[in-house]
Amino acid sequence: MKSSSRRVIEKTLEQAIQQLHHADEMLNSRKLRWCQGGPSRAHTVWEAARVTRSEWIAVHDAARPLVSQDLIDRTFRAALTYGAAAPAMPVNLTIKQAQGPLPAPVIRTVSRETLWAMQTPQCMRRSDLLQAYEKCPPFRLIR
Repeated sequence: MKSSSRRVIEKTLEQAIQQLHHADEMLNSRKLRWCQGGPSRAHTVWEAARVTRSEWIAVHDAARPLVSQDLIDRTFRAALTYGAAAPAMPVNLTIKQAQGPLPAPVIRTVSRETLWAMQTPQCMRRSDLLQAYEKCPPFRLIR
């Protein structure tokens, strides 16, 4: 094996070990609580809300891994003011309402002025979220 190849492998191994140490610290952190995921996002959020003891929570999708600390902070500030908050972007696509699956006739073009694409994190009081789940029939049965 060439010495340059060995350095790359050693560097990669060193980085992997550092990542494992970081993961171990996170898994054993007293600040984090872990829960079993559910069959849907709603079930997973419900499970997480049940195990946490924080007054305020943020629900965030792993599909958006590059969320900035600034966006998280601004969303929490808005939640503290209004009771709950989530970032949103104005919809800039043309939205058509049809009678069924395409190629069904288009009924109308929906005005974008009142449409927003919701994002995460979604921040709220834990107690408010749990109360909302209590009013949702599928979750009343799960205890």
